[in-house]
Amino acid sequence: MSEIPEEFSYTKNHLWVDFVDGVSTIGLTDYYQNELGDILLVEINNQDPEINFGDFFCIIESNQETFEIHSPLSGKLVDVNKDIIVEPHHINTSPYEAGWLFKLQIDDKSELDNLLTDDEYYALTE
Repeated sequence: MSEIPEEFSYTKNHLWVDFVDGVSTIGLTDYYQNELGDILLVEINNQDPEINFGDFFCIIESNQETFEIHSPLSGKLVDVNKDIIVEPHHINTSPYEAGWLFKLQIDDKSELDNLLTDDEYYALTE
């Protein structure tokens, strides 16, 4: 069974969002990394400091597929997890800690209302 922390919010595209003190940390859910298998490559393609909802951010390649990550929120890019570029397996071994992707300082907190709760995400994955 996949871990779905109750303190996070989620997207239908299997991203988690941890909003603390105006900054959202965003990563790939445990459920989805299990579905994808071994993560082989993370390529960050967006270094623009201003990120809009839906902006292309990075490519993730697993042993099963390659897919794009688009930002679930708008805001100012404040950090990128450079460790996962060197060691992408952190997404598999620690998706909610060492495997995070990027951090945004949120412009419009009302965008958070569009995210799923842990219960809603759990229902989506069943």
